[in-house]
Amino acid sequence: MISIKKISHTLSGNLLEFAAGFGITTFVTLNYTTEAAGKWMWIMAIAAIQAKIREGITQTALVKFACNGALHQQFSHRKLNFLVTLTIEISVFILLHIISYWQKGVFLEWYIAYGIYSLSTAIFRWQMFLWQGTLQTQDYLKAQSLAVSLTLFSTFLCYYYQFDLIALTFAIGFSKFIALLPFINYSEKVKVLKAKVSHTHIESIRPYAGFGLLRETTGSVAARAEMLLGGLLLTFSEVAWVGLAARYIQLLLLPNGAIQSLVNAKAHELAVIDKPNMKKLLGSALVGLWLIFGFGIVFFMFTSPYWIAQIHGEQYREALPIITILLIHTALFAPIGGVFGTLAHALNQPILTAKVVMVSSLARISLTVAAMWFWGLWGGIFVPFLVEIWGIYYTNKLMKSYLQTSWIEILRLGLEQRELLKLKFQKIR
Repeated sequence: MISIKKISHTLSGNLLEFAAGFGITTFVTLNYTTEAAGKWMWIMAIAAIQAKIREGITQTALVKFACNGALHQQFSHRKLNFLVTLTIEISVFILLHIISYWQKGVFLEWYIAYGIYSLSTAIFRWQMFLWQGTLQTQDYLKAQSLAVSLTLFSTFLCYYYQFDLIALTFAIGFSKFIALLPFINYSEKVKVLKAKVSHTHIESIRPYAGFGLLRETTGSVAARAEMLLGGLLLTFSEVAWVGLAARYIQLLLLPNGAIQSLVNAKAHELAVIDKPNMKKLLGSALVGLWLIFGFGIVFFMFTSPYWIAQIHGEQYREALPIITILLIHTALFAPIGGVFGTLAHALNQPILTAKVVMVSSLARISLTVAAMWFWGLWGGIFVPFLVEIWGIYYTNKLMKSYLQTSWIEILRLGLEQRELLKLKFQKIR
């Protein structure tokens, strides 16, 4: 079993990273124009998509092969994994310079800043995944804490000396790289550099890399379709609104990740010994998350008009309807996606999850392009609702065919469990 101490290290690191990201977004929206903030958020969205695609290729193979088995084989896989990471980063950097040439250098400084930021972040996250995979969570938390401290200090310097957002992007990237240096095992890294990589190592990771690439390319692009396409089809002020909404979506989803991870582990256990109780568990989790999210959205709707201007600036009052709609979308459909994924994996049908992600992602990307082209930002905001409604119908059909259940049954069981818990609570009182 994984100790509570190691779990707390990881959770603390994740919370620190989120808090720093939210703090930087608040700083950017409060101290720069919406046009400048929109450009910065667009660049950050591209970096996030690239990171997801890169990690889709490398992360699974890193944990599976570079953290398990004979030590010399681990070193070979770590070297291969690191070389793949560098190759992706350098390739994208070259591609952006080619694009900049055709744009007559308009975004060249941004692309250079992006390249430094992305490379530093890639190395940082690679080491973080390695520490997590080998359960060296103390080093993970120390490096994450130092990275956050350096990032906040860099942000203060940018504020004090009135640097632009390109300088801030450089500073955040360097902060993450420098944060690794005190905690790296350099003798181990020398062994990794000396390790030999053969065709066998490449063949072993190829199936995982291919599936991860396909999954993350469709899924991550679709999840940030409004941001990514907004930089091409909308004003950068509108991109800033969507980018701010994305931060509040991350905040809303904090309990989702924690609850879904616990439910996922228990569901896999019950899938073997007690499938009816597994369905009750998933139904209860679905209803519970809806209640939590509902409370969060009501709180945001009634209180945000009083503090949004103080935190982000008066110009972001106009973004409140957009942020609210995107939060409602997330609250409704994120728990459904999590429950379906857990159910499919627990019953040994992971291909169903991949199928749904790829089909719905392609639909969302293509429809978002068309909707933004004809109706602007509001078109891009409402397209995800249509895709998700279709997704419920599609997943319900797959559940009936392959998983011997339906959304109606899951929801009914969840409501029944909630009523039983309510009755027990009343008896205790």
